[in-house]
Amino acid sequence: MFQSADSALRWAAKIKCTLIIDGSSVNDMCGKPTPATTNDLLRGLSPQEAQQQADTIIKYAAAIHDPVCVQYIQAKYFFQTKVDDIVQRVMSNILHAIGGTNRRDIQCVVRAYVGDTVTKRQMREALRCQTRDVVKIEKQVYDAMDGVHYQAMSGLESKLNEMGLTSRQ
Repeated sequence: MFQSADSALRWAAKIKCTLIIDGSSVNDMCGKPTPATTNDLLRGLSPQEAQQQADTIIKYAAAIHDPVCVQYIQAKYFFQTKVDDIVQRVMSNILHAIGGTNRRDIQCVVRAYVGDTVTKRQMREALRCQTRDVVKIEKQVYDAMDGVHYQAMSGLESKLNEMGLTSRQ
């Protein structure tokens, strides 16, 4: 079993980016033992079965009812670049706190939250503000993104628990 929805998504993303090869025959040629895993669900899976298991996890993630949560999971784990719905949700949560910032401006901060490399200078230029204001805006955006993250993970966690893929209760 996976420890959490996060570990299941990370594994699924890794498997989807891996070529299907006959690892056991390659390992036999090189004299390497087959890698062991402590995850009972993954032990003994062929590469094709691992791909199917990853597809199942991805389908569960795509079946979450909130499209913002689905977009967040796709951006964070599966390298999708579309974050428009997320930016709109974040803006609705923090609009009163930021003031004159529009949704296009905070997109770089949202991209940084999901794992893209965005420097403070790039944020400052996109937000058109001073460096001290970048930290304040970044904190507000990250607080709103934490809400999206927890909502997405709890929705997926409950589905994965139902299916017996995670061990958290």
